[in-house]
Amino acid sequence: MSNTIQKQNETEINTNKPTKHYDEVATNVRKLLAASGQTFVPQLCDALRQDWAPELSDEKIKLFPKFQNIIREKIYDEWSKERGYSEDNVWKQSSINVWFPPWLRNTNRQEGSMDVLKEARNRKKILLDEREKQRLTQMATNLPKTVIIPQTKPEPISDEKLHDLGLGSYGDSHKTVNRIRNEIHEGIRLLFKALCDDKDLPNDGEDLLVDYIKPTREYRLGLAMEFDEAQRTNMHNKLHQVSEAIEDMIEQLDKADKK
Repeated sequence: MSNTIQKQNETEINTNKPTKHYDEVATNVRKLLAASGQTFVPQLCDALRQDWAPELSDEKIKLFPKFQNIIREKIYDEWSKERGYSEDNVWKQSSINVWFPPWLRNTNRQEGSMDVLKEARNRKKILLDEREKQRLTQMATNLPKTVIIPQTKPEPISDEKLHDLGLGSYGDSHKTVNRIRNEIHEGIRLLFKALCDDKDLPNDGEDLLVDYIKPTREYRLGLAMEFDEAQRTNMHNKLHQVSEAIEDMIEQLDKADKK
């Protein structure tokens, strides 16, 4: 067939006809993209939280807006069309906002605003049940590794930045600074309640000696009498060890304030 005849035949192909078969496939692709976004965006966010700050509950993580923003920015960079980081940037940022887990949604906007109401409607419209999400996750898990598009990984968040947020590891335990601080606060609270007849720590303006120590002194004496001699000796030694560590920690806190 000559080039002239071939070009003539090509011009006779009607590309204005309806694309029923193509539209059916395209609809499936769009449904799959929406379903995968709804399934995997929350999983990606939860996985980052598990990697960086597993000790933070849904409520506690809301006290760290900078950390929340780091997670949002990482998700936007690696998955949103607007950022265009790689071939995997397949979802609009507005869609990602809809799929964020509740603990990561932006609470700075006024409830009842048009954007919030629109997101709520969209979230309800595309809602998948947990069984459907599990099926999609299992399907993705079973796909061969060769289907993953090669790409350059972004730079990990620096240890310095994590430390600034209290989320870097510290000490031989490799716990985060936030976790250690929370454990200290919880230990103080529990020890004070145990020694002061289940009373909570004093509020501002209350007198520790008058309102707490003196009224519970008989309680502590009676408690000591409940222990045998060996138990009293053991507790005496351990409380002394703890008090030495507490006194030294108070000194270090004072030094840190002066630097």
